Amino acid sequence: MKNFKCEFELRRIIFGFVAIVKTPFASLPQMISARLPEFAKQLAFLASKVCQKREKMLKDNLDYVEKGGFASDEDSEG
Repeated sequence: MKNFKCEFELRRIIFGFVAIVKTPFASLPQMISARLPEFAKQLAFLASKVCQKREKMLKDNLDYVEKGGFASDEDSEG
């Protein structure tokens, strides 16, 4: 559950950055508009981090299944 919470928090931050980036440039305060390149860089970094976490989770799940982590239908009949 800890990984899920971390990924959820990262996605919330990403959505916040996206909301800032998609705001019309003229509507942004000067302090924010001056930092748009930094926001874009952080957005790319966080999106990459979420992707890496998800790939690791999928690999861990696949390893678990391949090692017999789930009972097959044949096991439950007998």
